Parts: sequence; C-alpha cells; structure tokens
Amino acid sequence: MVRISDPITIREMEVKNRFGYPPVLSNSSDGEGCPTQRTINGYEVKARGGVGIMTYEAATVDPLGKGLGNANIGSDANIPAFKKLTGIIHKYNAKIGMQINKMGMIAYTFNALAGLFLICF
Repeated sequence: MVRISDPITIREMEVKNRFGYPPVLSNSSDGEGCPTQRTINGYEVKARGGVGIMTYEAATVDPLGKGLGNANIGSDANIPAFKKLTGIIHKYNAKIGMQINKMGMIAYTFNALAGLFLICF
C-alpha cells in the first residue's frame, strides 16, 4: 500500500514524498514583483518541514501587473530573486513550480486605485 511519505515520480522528476503545498497568495513581493526575505522565509519553513513539492503563488507575466505585493516574472531583472528562492527550496530536496496568472483588469484597477489613494493621502 502506498503511503503519503513514499516518494513519487512525476514524469521523470522524483519527489521525495507526496506532501504538497498549494499556491497561496502571500502578497509579500516587493514593488517589482520579486520575492522578499519574508516570502523566502515562508517558503523555506515549508521546505524545511518536509514538503516534497510546492507551487509558488500566482505570478503575473505582465510587467503592468506588478505592485501591491503581487509576484511578477515579466522582467528579466527579477530572475535572480526567483533563483535565490528556488535554490533555498532545493537545499531541502523539495521541488517547486509556479502558478502563472494573468491578472488583467483586476490588477490594473487595484494598482490605479492604490496610486490614487497614495496621491490623495
């Protein structure tokens, strides 16, 4: 009988166990959409705790979707920050993927409203 602690092979990738962590928005990215130390610490805790595979929170690819803590992979300048996060996760022999999200009008609306709020106050 298969147990949750048993390794699993997904295509050609072996995952150390069947514990997974789903994509959960932390809204802790910096203004450019990069993971902050707070973000990294949160994911590291899960990896150190034994999760075999995790999915990074929804990240937009549109550079206009950044801001308000949203993750953004729409800029090459953000690659080093995500590589740092990935390296830390891999240190615990955990796998990580990313949820890609097209935030569209919702992100633009919230970012515009936030900008107006900051200008007014």
